[in-house]
Amino acid sequence: MTEGLFEAFRIPEVRKRILFTLWIIIVFRLGAWIPVPGVDPQQLQAILGQLGEIARFLNVFTGGALERFSIFALGVIPYINASIILSLLVAVIPKLKELQEQGEEGRRAINRITRYATVALAFIQAAGTSYLIYTQGLVQAGQSFLGFMFISIVTLTTGTILLMWLGERLTENGIGRGISMIIMVGILAEYPRYAGTIWFEITNNPNPLNALWLPLLVAIFVLTTAGIVMVQLGARRIDIQYAKRMVKGRVYGGHSTFLPLQVNQGGVIPIIFAVALLAIPQTIFQFAQQTDIWARMTTERAISLEITGESQQPGELFVRVEETLVQITLAPGQKSEEVAQALADALNQKQPDLAQTQSSRVVIPLEPGNPKTILVGENPEKLIPLATAGDVATVYGITFSRRAIRDWANVLGDFLNWLATDLSRGHVLYMVLSALLIFFFTYFYSAIVFNPRDLAENLRKWGGFIPGIRPGKPTTDFIELVQSRLLFIGAMFLVIIALLPMIITNVSGLTAFFLGGTSLLIVVGVGVDTIKQIEAHLVERRYESLIAKGGFGRRI
Repeated sequence: MTEGLFEAFRIPEVRKRILFTLWIIIVFRLGAWIPVPGVDPQQLQAILGQLGEIARFLNVFTGGALERFSIFALGVIPYINASIILSLLVAVIPKLKELQEQGEEGRRAINRITRYATVALAFIQAAGTSYLIYTQGLVQAGQSFLGFMFISIVTLTTGTILLMWLGERLTENGIGRGISMIIMVGILAEYPRYAGTIWFEITNNPNPLNALWLPLLVAIFVLTTAGIVMVQLGARRIDIQYAKRMVKGRVYGGHSTFLPLQVNQGGVIPIIFAVALLAIPQTIFQFAQQTDIWARMTTERAISLEITGESQQPGELFVRVEETLVQITLAPGQKSEEVAQALADALNQKQPDLAQTQSSRVVIPLEPGNPKTILVGENPEKLIPLATAGDVATVYGITFSRRAIRDWANVLGDFLNWLATDLSRGHVLYMVLSALLIFFFTYFYSAIVFNPRDLAENLRKWGGFIPGIRPGKPTTDFIELVQSRLLFIGAMFLVIIALLPMIITNVSGLTAFFLGGTSLLIVVGVGVDTIKQIEAHLVERRYESLIAKGGFGRRI
């Protein structure tokens, strides 16, 4: 394969395209390090670390430009969103579908609409991001609101437009698909940092068995990459034969070909949809946990100081609730109900409405964020703390037990706490929902972009047929059956790729495991596509296939 690349570099046209591609990559990486004026990068990185999955997802796609809040902080994400939205709208808007069927002219019209939609989405995302940056206090001192918003929105929007233009120029004059190449370069730029962090975690762990993860991770990385290449190149070939036709005395048709149906038809889009959808509740929970409503739902309503037993001897009992210290005198054989009433009266005398009694319990209301510490004992200098629910102390033979009084709002708060935890990356609920969403979006996206009925109709019009299958509905049913089986295999493959990093992280404890399913799938997919394009230029000049030289298998 290396020899083939050197041969490609000897061809003037291919060499020119490769050098142009390298130039675009250099411009992109330089722009990723030029910051927007007025932003404090250290505080921004701290905030992004708190946002969790959605921040890591966006930062990977921008090649680290987001955490530096550079002029390319939005990356090509607005363009990706616009392209996906437009591809979905084509299936439901007849006018767009007509444009798609008009060949080159229709494709240009759709590309023009995509550019306008990209500019609009870039402006909206730039405005939202800039407003969030300013309101969170991540700007440097002396920055006015209007001034910062104007500079930031213009800079971020212009940066996205520039990347879109560079991507289109790269597609026309370089090697590979421009936008995909920019995404791949951004992802690869973050790999050395992730690898360094993993190396640090492994080498600084006192457990000697932890060192075994290094060769194991390398083996997993190689095997996963090989598996992605195989699936990306894999396809089910359906034989197609064309009947002979006589048109104006000439014979047409009579030849055979094949219809390649790829195993992974949706590419990385089902994973992107699943991650983006699961990031929404995560973000909502992260912001909700900082509100007073969340604090009221997750904290106990009151303290129940349960008193059991009888006093075995006379003495002085001291009880402190926060700063309020009270003293009551116990008589021999005094019952728990009497002790509770005396204690409540003493507390209310010091601070009105501080305590209530319910039989042998003293109920002390709480305020959100103030759990209140209770201490009991015989000596005011050596009191026993009852800090949390379940703490127990015995004084003069009487047992004092702290309990929490909770209501339906606390039950709901406990459920939301569990949901917020299990919807974070690596937990069981998150992985189960990820798998289900990937399956759903694999079939959903295929149903939008691929129509077996139209394919069967086009074959019938041009005199084509599948051997052994009647034209019309039987052909449609056969293609749908093959398509359904391939989608299942492709969805299983995407689920494994998406969940493998989480499983390895849970087992190994390496928090910076960089083998992201989405990122690796993009890198390998774009890399294979780039090799195919270089190979096409070589094949035109009768050079041997790069893929054949690299041992990747036969071309599709």
